[in-house]
Amino acid sequence: MVPPMEGIRDESRIGRGKRIPPPSRKPRAIHESEDGTPSLQSEMGLLDDPDRFCHILETIRSVWKKHGVKYNVPYRWQDLEVMRNVVTEVVRKLPFLGADYEDAWPVTVYLQRSLRVRGQRERQSERSLSDEADYEYEGPRLHNIGRRQVPGRACSKKRPYYGAAVRVSAQRFELPKVSGRKGPGTVPRRIHQIERTTSSLSSSSPYSSGSQSTAVPSSTTSSSSGRPASSTPSSSSNRSQPAGTPEGPREPQKTRTRITHSSPVTPAQAQDATPRVNAEATANTVLYALLSYRLPQADAERLAKLLASVGVAEASYLRVLAHMRGRDDWLREMRDNDQMTEIQMRVLREILVRMERA
Repeated sequence: MVPPMEGIRDESRIGRGKRIPPPSRKPRAIHESEDGTPSLQSEMGLLDDPDRFCHILETIRSVWKKHGVKYNVPYRWQDLEVMRNVVTEVVRKLPFLGADYEDAWPVTVYLQRSLRVRGQRERQSERSLSDEADYEYEGPRLHNIGRRQVPGRACSKKRPYYGAAVRVSAQRFELPKVSGRKGPGTVPRRIHQIERTTSSLSSSSPYSSGSQSTAVPSSTTSSSSGRPASSTPSSSSNRSQPAGTPEGPREPQKTRTRITHSSPVTPAQAQDATPRVNAEATANTVLYALLSYRLPQADAERLAKLLASVGVAEASYLRVLAHMRGRDDWLREMRDNDQMTEIQMRVLREILVRMERA
């Protein structure tokens, strides 16, 4: 019997000392099967010596365990330098792999196939639950989990508006219809009241700075004849008359004004908007990072509080966590302690993986 450290060459494949090149397509199986599917064993020419083939696989596995390779992590996520060290040590223990095969490709193929299969079993459930974390989701959707249906990512929930000022759409403004005819150049008294209310509100708003401007929506402003004025030229009704000017019919001055109108807002609403913007803009940095991946609002807030309780209070720490090797073990530990659900753990892990690749 040939000693296990010596290689058996398939002369029909090698041909006068030439090394076997890597196959054009990677074999889909490792051991030979009855259906004739190309396997690593057949490509290596070891169909007649299964004991030798099993000895090679055992050697590769013992070497990768020595180097601390995680068997449940796919090959493409492994450290390339560690993979090169594994191949080098295997060739040193089994020299015929480097002599009979170009670049010792059986070792690399076995690592790619074996680690991918081991890691893929764990990732299949992730793809079914998180749909590969496809954050381009735009509509409601249901995921079947067990016997109950739960809604997908609730994108219909309104996000809070963090703007520099509180503005309400001008479409809510409807001026009352003016009954009767007025004299030429006169402006309804109701319009003056609205303008005074708007100007006083703009001056008392905490967000206003610099000069103030008040304009009336041209789509709802009534002209002197009772008909709506055109959108481009609008009548300037808030021009103050200089002192000493006699009262009388005034000709409307046609100017081009920019329609930026604010509807009446109560002082309580203006006061409540300031602390909400300041508090969430300074304390929820991790929340913004989670919401950027289209995570539901409720889950994002819960995960942000959970991460803040363990010291991850900024997005920079979240990126550091994404590059940690013990990241997955830490997430599983939090799941086992009922600090987060299974789906939240998997979605958060997918977000960290994407942050690591970015």
